[in-house]
Amino acid sequence: MNKKDLTSICQQYCKYTITDQVQEIPIDGQLDFNSLRDEIFNLINKEKFGVNSVSLRLSEEQALLGNWADPKEHVNLHGRNIPGTVVVHKEWQTNESDVHQCTTWHPRIKDGLIPKIASRLEEISGFTVTKVRLVWLQPGSGYKIHFDSEPMRFHIPIVTNDFSYLLYGQTMLHMDYGKLYHLLTTDAHTAFNFGELPRLHLIFSTYINEEVEQELNVFEESMKYDTVRLGLEKINGLDQKGLYFLYKVVEQSMNEEDKPHLLTIIKNFVEKATE
Repeated sequence: MNKKDLTSICQQYCKYTITDQVQEIPIDGQLDFNSLRDEIFNLINKEKFGVNSVSLRLSEEQALLGNWADPKEHVNLHGRNIPGTVVVHKEWQTNESDVHQCTTWHPRIKDGLIPKIASRLEEISGFTVTKVRLVWLQPGSGYKIHFDSEPMRFHIPIVTNDFSYLLYGQTMLHMDYGKLYHLLTTDAHTAFNFGELPRLHLIFSTYINEEVEQELNVFEESMKYDTVRLGLEKINGLDQKGLYFLYKVVEQSMNEEDKPHLLTIIKNFVEKATE
């Protein structure tokens, strides 16, 4: 599955026209972003969630356990992906292995704006909203390039800054406060916050049907190694000869603490380059 295939599949079910991997979605002026921000600030303050990422909808079992916030979901500068590869981003599933069981809203917001927005997103997209999360990105931090095994996510920036970006393909995009965006997540992408203040997004995950889920699983298997990124590295001087040269330089000059990790990554690239 490539970008075109995924767009075509999503378009079969989506009620609006998909024009790009990341796209602003009009919501007919029905969303009061300032009231939404106040609702989220109130939740974070009352529950003392701090800057932990928060799941706003869980399974009944996880909700009873109170597993709303998970510090393990914090992503540092180096991300959580396997060095030299791109893998499905699993961190958001820390508390929940089956997102389709996420039907219980946090009690503080169950009668508020966020469940209404989820219903509205289902109406305008035709997809089913599953997990709903508040996701922080700290200053100077970001993800490794990755993809996510789900058809589409909706992002609403709650707190942002002019130096917070989403990167996909060769495009760098700033998501503005007061707007709603979709992101087709199975294309390689990442996000960085180069600003001096934290960034906070409200993110809605989606599900279409079992057939599309199976297509995404096949895609996941085919992307265990980031052949796309390897190709981009090659045209930047890192063909097989360039990789051998880099290996030798690192072996001779880097400190012992960092050397084994980087040498392993280079070896992985050499193996892929010689296949």
